[in-house]
Amino acid sequence: QLLNGQFPLRLGVLVVNDEDVSKGSAAPPAPWDDGDRHFHARDSFLLLKYISNNFPKLAAISSFVQVSQYVAASGEMSVREYISSHVSILVEMGVIHSGEESHVQHEMEVLLESGTSDTSTKPSGANYESAVQFAADKLIRPGM
Repeated sequence: QLLNGQFPLRLGVLVVNDEDVSKGSAAPPAPWDDGDRHFHARDSFLLLKYISNNFPKLAAISSFVQVSQYVAASGEMSVREYISSHVSILVEMGVIHSGEESHVQHEMEVLLESGTSDTSTKPSGANYESAVQFAADKLIRPGM
């Protein structure tokens, strides 16, 4: 109703690992292991940021919600499966065009293998560690 009434609204999604928040600090990125390791909230954070910076903004939250539902239903996923799921959803949405899938998937793999994102387009504080610190400072818990 707020959107239909032209009310200015900002929606924020905070993606952090509950264990990291409980400890008050981000766990270091796990070894890449050729993409076979289990994905972590840091991976979701980095992918959301990548998709938001490179594609229409709603594509990031839409793909995140759809992949989250898939993960909840199927259980653990490897990072490579997690990336592949995002790419498939972005293709279905028409955000990634035919023939670009492997290039985008490769960019996502390089990003998650490095465990960091390019902050040149965002304030330097926009990283996973600051998101964990924010959640810990504000006592944010899952589902809030």
